[in-house]
Amino acid sequence: MRTIRFSISTKLALSFGVALILFGIVTYQSLITIQHLRRLSDDVNNARNVQILSERALRLAERQFAAVHDFVIGGDASLQQTAEEAAKELGDILNELQSHARTDRWKELTNRAMTNAQRYREMTQPLFSRTDYTKAEGRQVLQTVEETQTNLQEALNELVALGDDLVTETQNMQRTIERRAWSTLVGAALLAVMGAIALGGLWFRVIVPPLRQMAITAQRIADGDLSVSLPEIGNRDEIGDMARAFRKMVDGLRGLFHAVSQSTHTVLEAARELESVAEQSAAGASQAAQAVSQVAAGVTEQAQASEEVRQTIEQLRRTTQEIAAGAQQTAGEIQATSQLLDRMNQVVEAVTGNAERARERAE
Repeated sequence: MRTIRFSISTKLALSFGVALILFGIVTYQSLITIQHLRRLSDDVNNARNVQILSERALRLAERQFAAVHDFVIGGDASLQQTAEEAAKELGDILNELQSHARTDRWKELTNRAMTNAQRYREMTQPLFSRTDYTKAEGRQVLQTVEETQTNLQEALNELVALGDDLVTETQNMQRTIERRAWSTLVGAALLAVMGAIALGGLWFRVIVPPLRQMAITAQRIADGDLSVSLPEIGNRDEIGDMARAFRKMVDGLRGLFHAVSQSTHTVLEAARELESVAEQSAAGASQAAQAVSQVAAGVTEQAQASEEVRQTIEQLRRTTQEIAAGAQQTAGEIQATSQLLDRMNQVVEAVTGNAERARERAE
C-alpha cells in the first residue's frame, strides 16, 4: 500500500486552513451576536419609544379630561382650545404608536385607546356649545363621558405598562444575549487557542525532536565518532528526506574511513619495507664512502706528484729556452750549456723518481 506523503508546505497549508476555519467560526459567531444585539437594541429603543409615547399620551388625555371638566364647571372658553389641542396631539401619538405596533397586544391596546379617544372627542365636542352649565348639569354631563374617559384612561395605562414590560423584557433579552455572546466568543476563542496549541504541539512533535536528534548525531560525528547510531526518523516530508540523506552521508563517511584505514595500513607496510631497504642502502653507502675516501686520498697524493712533475717540466722548458738562447750567442758558452744539460739530466732523473713513487702510492 502506497503511503501518502505530506510535505512541510502541505502541512503549513493545512494548518493555515484550519486556522482560517477557526477564525471563520469565531467571526461568524461574532457577526451573528452583533446582529442579535443590534436587533435587540432596536427592540429596546422601540420599547422605550412606546413607553415614552404611552406616558405622553396619558398626560395629554389627563390634560384633555381636566380641560373638559374645568370648562363644564367653570365655563372658561379658553379651555376649549386646550382640550382640542390635547385631543389632536393625543390622536397623533396614538397613530404613531399604531404604526410601531409589533405585537398583537400592542395593536389591540392602541386600537382600543384610539377608539375611546375618538369617542371621547366626539362626546365632548358638543359640550363646548354652551358655557352656562349649572353644577347639577355639569355633574350630569360629566357622568355621560365618564365611562368613555375611564376606558380611554385604562387603555392608556395598559399601554404605559406594556411599554414598561417591553423595556424590561428587551433589556433582559439583551443581557441574556450578551451573556450568551460572551460565552460563545469565549468558547470560540478557547477553541481557537486549543486548536493553536494542538497545531503547535503537532508541529513540535513533527519538526523539533527529529532536528534535535540529527543535531546531536551530527555533533558526535563532527567530534570524530562515526560509530554513533543514527536516529530512526519516519517522517514523510522534507525532514525525513534530510534524515535519509544524512544516513547515506554517514554510511559514505564510514566506507571512506574504512578505505582510508586500509590505505594507511598498506602505506605503513610499504614504509617499513622502504625503511629496511634504506638501512641496507645506508650500509652500502657507508662502504662506498670508505672506498671513495681511500680513492680520494690516493688521488690527492697523485695530484700532488703531478704538480711536482708539472713544475719540473716547466723548469725544464725554461732551461731549454735558455739553452737555445745560449747556443745562438757564442760557442764559448758550450761549456755552460754542457753544465746546464747535466743539471737537466739530474732534473729528469728526479722527475722520473717522483713519478715512480707517485705510481707506487697510487697502487
